[in-house]
Amino acid sequence: QDLFNLHWLEKNISTFEGISSEDVQATLCDLTAKSILVDIKKYNNEITEIFICGGGAKNLTLMERLQHYAGSEKIIKTTNELGMDADWVEALGFAWLGYCCDHQITGNLPSVTGAQKEVVLGQRFEPIAK
Repeated sequence: QDLFNLHWLEKNISTFEGISSEDVQATLCDLTAKSILVDIKKYNNEITEIFICGGGAKNLTLMERLQHYAGSEKIIKTTNELGMDADWVEALGFAWLGYCCDHQITGNLPSVTGAQKEVVLGQRFEPIAK
């Protein structure tokens, strides 16, 4: 569920007078960084390296805030350091889903998604010949 959107933001900042757009952006960036780290801690607080991919990996302020809030016990890096270009995350994700579907590997975690059981995601369709 999308809890934070432009409507939510406009409604909530309307009670503050004179707040700058820079302060709003900085607050949202901090909220994003803290939210990421809260969920990582919730599911696995023992890790010492966190690899960021997608557009967030290019956001130097977000990367700095993640490291700031993670502290010295966790190192924030991009997946580029693993040999996987941070821009490839979506393509690799869909490739992985396709692989799992073809090999009947379940692709969801009920403890994360709230689903009732593990299931194979997707379905294979062959093109229709004309």
